[in-house]
Amino acid sequence: MNQSQPIFLGHFCPLDSLVHRLDARAKMTAALAMMALVLMAKSIIVYLLLAGGLLLALRLSGVEAASFLRNLKPVAWLVLVTVAFHLLFAEKTEPYLVDLAFLKISSSSLYSATFFSIRLIIFVLISFAFTLTTSPSDIADGFSRMIRPLRRFSFPVDDLSLILFMAMRFIPVLYEEFHAIRNAQILRGADFSGPYRNRIKAATALIVPLLVLSVNRADELAMAISARGYRRFDNSETIRTLYVTSRFSLPEVMFLSLIFIFLICIYTLGVVNVWP
Repeated sequence: MNQSQPIFLGHFCPLDSLVHRLDARAKMTAALAMMALVLMAKSIIVYLLLAGGLLLALRLSGVEAASFLRNLKPVAWLVLVTVAFHLLFAEKTEPYLVDLAFLKISSSSLYSATFFSIRLIIFVLISFAFTLTTSPSDIADGFSRMIRPLRRFSFPVDDLSLILFMAMRFIPVLYEEFHAIRNAQILRGADFSGPYRNRIKAATALIVPLLVLSVNRADELAMAISARGYRRFDNSETIRTLYVTSRFSLPEVMFLSLIFIFLICIYTLGVVNVWP
């Protein structure tokens, strides 16, 4: 992948690394365990250690950390909104660091803004690390295998996996179409610069064509699936075959063992208040 190209959720970076070769179920289990730890942890130091481990995993996968961080601009805006929300509306206790008529910021509100902003960044890093090193087809396959026991309750496992695969696969496609439409509108004289009010008005020239294009692509995809004879298997004993199958072997067991040892250690240290 060209390191100058944007990286976003759902984008797969096809490299040959140890992280890429791991089974999707192992990486999915590790990602879910990290997200659970993020929700349970109460220490910023725990979050920083998790962020360091995720950046290390991205580095081992062959994705340059500097190139990855350059493409987090949309997340930066979301982080700024989170910070502003907690600074303005979080519970405040004296003494105040900033005490103005319209704005009061205390150490507790500042800590709350920092804490939840880092939590949001960790969630994004986990999602990016997983999707960058796992192809959409492997994610759909791994997800299908993990929820396969639900077949006994007539749960549409294959249909849900197909929906997940198509949703992730079309994120990069729609992004490219968005830029193509934007460039075409600029050639026609559209101006997307200036104040945000003008940008919002000009965005209709992008949203409407993109929406129409998305509906047309969905209709074409539905006809293609129907033409290929895709159907739901109502019989729970019938399992849909796959062109490529993955195996959960020793590397995956070692990977999960190391991940769980790491998570248990930092969570235990955080619980006993070794760190603030």
